[in-house]
Amino acid sequence: RQRQMCIRDRLCTPLQASSAFGDCLHAGIVEILVDMLIQEGVLAPSFSLGSACSGIGVDSIGADRAARAHGGAVSRLFMSECIAHRRRVLAHAFHIPPDALFQDASSEAACNAPSADLWICTPPCVAHSRRNKHRSPESQRSAWRLFQRMFRYVHRNRPRAVIIENVSDEANIETMSGLISLETGYTWRQASTDVLLHCGIPIRRQRTVWVGVRVNLSLIHI
Repeated sequence: RQRQMCIRDRLCTPLQASSAFGDCLHAGIVEILVDMLIQEGVLAPSFSLGSACSGIGVDSIGADRAARAHGGAVSRLFMSECIAHRRRVLAHAFHIPPDALFQDASSEAACNAPSADLWICTPPCVAHSRRNKHRSPESQRSAWRLFQRMFRYVHRNRPRAVIIENVSDEANIETMSGLISLETGYTWRQASTDVLLHCGIPIRRQRTVWVGVRVNLSLIHI
């Protein structure tokens, strides 16, 4: 439905809408993870959301599905996306005002955005993809440095929960895990996801996710 809306309202081309789905966390995976966080009492059924590298908001849709399954709703505080036609989609589909729609998720403005209960980040993964024939150590280091700048949001705002996703390349997993673990005050879980296995969608898309929960939270009983 999201893809059809994008094309119908001429916010982007069919190819642009389709390619955007590969650059963000799949809605079905987000729905599973957020449902888990709600059942654990980390998130209330109604919670606020902020996202970095938002694509066309598919991860936001997954979060909303999980919230509605528990009788709640999602309040979208801000989104970040570097590609202009995707920002048009986000503004149109989710009514995100200009001052809450950032072009650069690593900017000071994005890292100082309002504190959300849940922060989702899917940093660029092209530099780590095995399909990238031009990947190099320098491009990978640059991608990790970019993620570190985005990750300042967590240090400054201390969301209740954090979900991070990236490609399942061994060197990337090791480095990302090291960078993420430097953020103290959170307990971190790491898992491999497969859209076909976990959501029944006929796409072979394996990724690694990190889920962080702030320590010493007062859990929510529903």
